[in-house]
Amino acid sequence: CEPPTGAFFAVGTTEVVCSATSVAASCSFPVTVEDVEPPIVTAPTVTVGNDPGACAASVSWEVEVSDNCPGAQLVTCDPLPGAALPVGTTAVECQGIDAAGNESAGSGSVTVLDLEPPALASCPPDGQVSAPPGALSWPFEYSVPAATDNCPGVDVACAPPSGEAFPVGATSVACVAVDASDLTDQCGFEVVVEGRPVVEIPTLSRGALAILGLLLSVVACAAVRSSRSRREG
Repeated sequence: CEPPTGAFFAVGTTEVVCSATSVAASCSFPVTVEDVEPPIVTAPTVTVGNDPGACAASVSWEVEVSDNCPGAQLVTCDPLPGAALPVGTTAVECQGIDAAGNESAGSGSVTVLDLEPPALASCPPDGQVSAPPGALSWPFEYSVPAATDNCPGVDVACAPPSGEAFPVGATSVACVAVDASDLTDQCGFEVVVEGRPVVEIPTLSRGALAILGLLLSVVACAAVRSSRSRREG
């Protein structure tokens, strides 16, 4: 028989012809091989950074579709290559089909990293305040700077905070902006609190007070005598 038994038959229908050598006789029959093996779809696993100024990235990728027979191809992906994907991880599902109509799917993912730090506006200028006499610290208020970022969720904090009592002398204030991806920006300024000493009023000792009392008595007596002299005269 041709092809002989045990031979490899291609996908499709092959006619087998068998003949006898001793007599003029032959017969034939078909052998059909069906392709029932689906293709293998290898979806992407991609990590990229964000597009400048955007909380997303336009990402392109390639999908491999392999099969036991030629003619396999990609049908579609969700999302499509080149789509703008947000910061974070997005699942990708791709469909493939071969020449025999067998279909299969492959899963992957695209991760977009936020690589753009926030931007702080200018920090307040250096500040100065005078504390009352004897005070070791005094409150000082300032405006916390604003921050912008390509993605939402940026927070700004300053230390020491506005309105807190600052010690006498110079204190550095640091302001830090932190976004959702833990990227930071910072600025700083200085607050000076001027201290004033307590003015002490001098006090008299007991001896000085006694002498002062004696002098006042002498002055009083002299005033009385002077008044009598004027009346008698």
